[in-house]
This record gives sequence, C-alpha cells and structure tokens, in this order.
Amino acid sequence: MGPIMLEITAQMGMEPRDALLIEMLGDQLTNMIQPFWAIPLLAIANLRARDIIGYTTVSMLVGLIVVCGWLTLFLVVL
Repeated sequence: MGPIMLEITAQMGMEPRDALLIEMLGDQLTNMIQPFWAIPLLAIANLRARDIIGYTTVSMLVGLIVVCGWLTLFLVVL
C-alpha cells in the first residue's frame, strides 16, 4: 500500500508525510466498523457481532466526517 500511496500523493503535489496520515486515518476508520477489542466483550456479554454492528457503523460514519474535515483543513487548506 505504501508505494501506491506515495506515488498518488507525489502526483497530487503532496508531501510523503501526507500519505502516511491518509493511510493511518483510513485504516483506523475501517477498524471502527468491527473493532478487534469488542470480540472478548461480545463473548462476555453473550452477544453476536450483528448486535453491535449498527452502533459501530454509526460511530465509523461520524469518525469519517471528522477525519474528512481534519484532512481537508490540514492537507488542503494549510
């Protein structure tokens, strides 16, 4: 993933650190859909993943809006 992100950011005239930030934040956003830490909690609470997927999807969408706003502010505007 790294070489692809570096090439794309270079074509867009961005610095390599921007590629790292975009990759890091994008990976964390997708981890919010089904967080790894929730697996033991699901077993303790006797729940299935489908019981919490709606809540984690909403949190991911809110996180997506926040991250897109910050990326726009810091990578494009500044």
